[in-house]
Amino acid sequence: MQDRIIKLCRAHDPALSALSAEQVLAYARSRADGEASLPQLPASATAPTWFHTRRLRQSQVFDYVERATSDPEKWRRAFAAGVVRVEGPLCTKTFGADAWEPAEIHRDGYQHMELDELDGFAPLDIIDIGQWIYTLSYAPKDSAPRLGVQPMSLAVLAGFAFQSAAPSPSSARPSKPKRKGR
Repeated sequence: MQDRIIKLCRAHDPALSALSAEQVLAYARSRADGEASLPQLPASATAPTWFHTRRLRQSQVFDYVERATSDPEKWRRAFAAGVVRVEGPLCTKTFGADAWEPAEIHRDGYQHMELDELDGFAPLDIIDIGQWIYTLSYAPKDSAPRLGVQPMSLAVLAGFAFQSAAPSPSSARPSKPKRKGR
């Protein structure tokens, strides 16, 4: 059976700063629905980095990911086993290429990142994308996943929404000058 690949943009990707608050929230909802549809970016925006992810096989979840003793380690293992390709500015900067794929094919037939490959990614990348892969891997296969937005990702997305929120015309009234002498 062919794995369904889902392209996911990091919750903290610089490209999101070009979106309106409504667009950031729409992206957060699409991530929660297991789709991760990024709205059209303005031409002046930085291109996003895309992580091509897949659901982990049951054997990977129970024999590899769940053997970790902490949640961050589970998310790191899910990231290492569930990211099949990365493309965009992060690749160019980190790996010197437009796209990157894990080099190693393990005995289970899937690519897994090695520790030195993980060093090319920031901990926030690993936690954000890894939590998403971990949660996706537990979602029922016969229905659309309702993944929710992970707490760290939600905090980052809320920051973008707050940052991009422009005052509405009704709240952008000029202030009255202060009186002198009273």
